[in-house]
Amino acid sequence: MGDLLLGVDIGTSSSKGVLVRPDGTIVATAQRAHQLSLPRPGWAEHDGETVWWADFVAIARELTAGTAGSGDRVAAVGVSGIGPAVLPVDGAGASLRPAILYGIDTRATREVDEMTERFGPDAALIGMGFVSGLVFAPAIWITQSFGQKVVSRMNSVSTVTVSKRDRRSQAAASSAVVVRIVMTVL
Repeated sequence: MGDLLLGVDIGTSSSKGVLVRPDGTIVATAQRAHQLSLPRPGWAEHDGETVWWADFVAIARELTAGTAGSGDRVAAVGVSGIGPAVLPVDGAGASLRPAILYGIDTRATREVDEMTERFGPDAALIGMGFVSGLVFAPAIWITQSFGQKVVSRMNSVSTVTVSKRDRRSQAAASSAVVVRIVMTVL
């Protein structure tokens, strides 16, 4: 009997989970493959419901299935996922479209060029200029595609799993900052 720690990582082509004791002893592991959607050249997407949330729920259930009646309890849950992937949602938290994936989706090339011209090549964080893999360009693309009044916030893997698990409509601080920056730039 004791505390357990549950960790889930949602990746590009699969999700993995581990259930451990605080001393690092592994109790269980799980993995689920999922599809990467490539609907157009340069586009890479995941569905926030059928990939992110469904994988999280299935892995959490699989990992904890053997603990029923043992007296063990999950004391903490950690979720990580694909870099700054961007999932636009409305005010009720419903997805407006599939998430744009970090690092491999290049649809926001025009927005990158516009931002570089407007702010200069050294204006982006981390000294690498604006690139389509950073969250700013896809967030601008989404906002221009759907309109500022429709997109309430931009969610990440962690935000989706935490807000659904807690049954609250909440945004991660990073998501709220991105929306404010995007609204300012536009």
